[in-house]
Amino acid sequence: MRLETAYGWGNLTRMAVHTSVGFIVASVGLICFVWQKDLLVGPRLPRWMPVPLFVAVLTLTLCLWQALAAEGARMHQRYENLLARVRGHLRNYRRQKELVDRNRELATGAREPGDDTASDHLAAMIRAGESDRFELKSTLRWNLKADRPGKEIENAWLKTVVAFLNTDGGMLVVGVDDGGKTLGIEADRFKDGDRYLLHANSLIRDAIGAELTPFIDFGLRPLDGKEVFVVRCRPSPEPVFLKRDGEEEFYVRIGPGSRKLRASEILSYVQSRQTASADVLPQARPISRDVPTDERILLVDDNTQNLKVLYRTLDGRGHELLVARSGEEALKTAAHALPSLVLLDIMMPPGIDGYETCRRLKDEQATRDIPVIFMSALDETRDKVRGFDLGAVDYIIKPFQADEVIARVDTHLTIQSLQRDLRKRNDDLSSANARMTKDLRAAAQLQQSLLPDTLPDVGPARFEWLYLPCDELAGDALGVIELGERQAGLFVLDVTGHGVPAALLSVSITHHLLQRDPDHSIIFRRTASGDRRSITTPSQVAAQLNRLFPMDQATGQFFTMIYAVLDMAAHRIRYAAAGHPGPLVIRSDGAIELHDSTGLPIGIDGTATFEEHTIDLDAGDRVFLYSDGTFEEMNEQGKLFGRERLKSTLAAGGGASVADALSAFRRTIEDWSGSTNFHDDISIVAAELIAAAL
Repeated sequence: MRLETAYGWGNLTRMAVHTSVGFIVASVGLICFVWQKDLLVGPRLPRWMPVPLFVAVLTLTLCLWQALAAEGARMHQRYENLLARVRGHLRNYRRQKELVDRNRELATGAREPGDDTASDHLAAMIRAGESDRFELKSTLRWNLKADRPGKEIENAWLKTVVAFLNTDGGMLVVGVDDGGKTLGIEADRFKDGDRYLLHANSLIRDAIGAELTPFIDFGLRPLDGKEVFVVRCRPSPEPVFLKRDGEEEFYVRIGPGSRKLRASEILSYVQSRQTASADVLPQARPISRDVPTDERILLVDDNTQNLKVLYRTLDGRGHELLVARSGEEALKTAAHALPSLVLLDIMMPPGIDGYETCRRLKDEQATRDIPVIFMSALDETRDKVRGFDLGAVDYIIKPFQADEVIARVDTHLTIQSLQRDLRKRNDDLSSANARMTKDLRAAAQLQQSLLPDTLPDVGPARFEWLYLPCDELAGDALGVIELGERQAGLFVLDVTGHGVPAALLSVSITHHLLQRDPDHSIIFRRTASGDRRSITTPSQVAAQLNRLFPMDQATGQFFTMIYAVLDMAAHRIRYAAAGHPGPLVIRSDGAIELHDSTGLPIGIDGTATFEEHTIDLDAGDRVFLYSDGTFEEMNEQGKLFGRERLKSTLAAGGGASVADALSAFRRTIEDWSGSTNFHDDISIVAAELIAAAL
């Protein structure tokens, strides 16, 4: 910053010069006006000349102090604005950290330090005392004995952090003295926790290095009603030096203390560490078939150091970790191992980059569903958007925070597991649905087989039927039964509901009606002598069905029916209707008769009786038994087909055969509905007496 900008010399020059000149001119004019007789011209200055000079100097001085004060106020405001921005960044960082912690807790069930359980655990560790992986420090910067800040205090805890990184990791707690007394961050006399964290972060980056931050987690934690500073360190794959005052020092943990190594000791120590960790990144090895694929993660990066950091971050969490150092190697490994997650670097020269690797993974059927997380130092929005466009599920910026990587990995593994379970359940449902469809078709074929295959030849009568189920399985049933003695039984029944329950009941009822053995039949019974059988009357058939099929109290299921016996010798038809529409008779002269329907549905009342009706017939008369679906079908406007349209449609075919009349009805109702998928089952049985019957 230039001096004139910092202290406002530009303002000073303008204000001082302009004001001084103005005062001098005004003073000279005033003196000339007041003391005109004293005005002399000569080699000596007038005696009043020092006055305007003094005024000018005084004005210049005042302007200088005014400029300094104004610029100082502006500098103070800029400093406060800077602090506000820093606090904002810290708050954003803490919010992001809290979000990561919550995601990790949701994904793994783990709880981070900061909750009550972690505080209790921290207190227990403090009571247990210091060890090779745990140390206490009273303050971050304040020398309590000298009552001032001191670099020696900062160096003390920084060398502990370096020692943890160079050994096996550990935890440092600042704000607790050696006796276990909680001092809190207040002992360091920072204005607030944000400034405390800002100072700690600055020290770590300057003295240890920003590249080591993936191995260091720190934050404020509650303890005994105060806040303490907790630093957790993981072992670094590379040697770490403490850089202070132009020097670099190497520390390791020896028991509960940190020891500085000499140059000769450093070399041998680092070599021994590298030898011990040489197998951290396994080379190509057979894929373990004992590890479920939901525990297999593929790490892809051309930088061995980055791979080591990432491997150490995820190692020991129950996953099988596979590594690849190029896009080509990643494609081969993924196709062979089928991991559940891929962590993929973007910049991997000289081969294909991460974007192309991801695209090829998504192009292959076997690997397209494997979630990909990009990990890159490319932090531009366009880089992220390109990654997501290629099918990536997440994007992590390098250098990464270990907790963030763990949380995101666990979250996506959980999602992948749920998706895999969902796919399995869908496959199971598809298989079950296929079996059910097959069973339904078999049941539908069985139900269709109960329909009249060949119509009985019982004399001078023609029989026809029409059966249009609304579903694959129907609740309607119909039949024509040869009874002998120039008689035939006709029935139509309608079970409440649709689908499997209605179809099962319908098949069971039909089976009883078609049974011809007098010992088990409903439509036949033995005579008193027992040597032959007689035909059961329609009212008796309805009564027997009412006893055999009481209403299901759990489902409320019952059925309606009409059963009729056509006696061609007597030229009449007798019927009993149980909650079912009565028969429709169309006389040979075109007259239409809609007959009565009395009686409760079957199963409603076990003691109910059913009235029997008789209709006399002549040659050419037609009788139609039908279900309510024939007149309750609705069109697109919601209007019912209706009984009147049913009667007129069937009567219009009076000059043709019964079969033609039913075909005409089918075309008419399909046109009315606008579809062949009806709202209810449609069933009709028709009989026509011919002239030979007379």
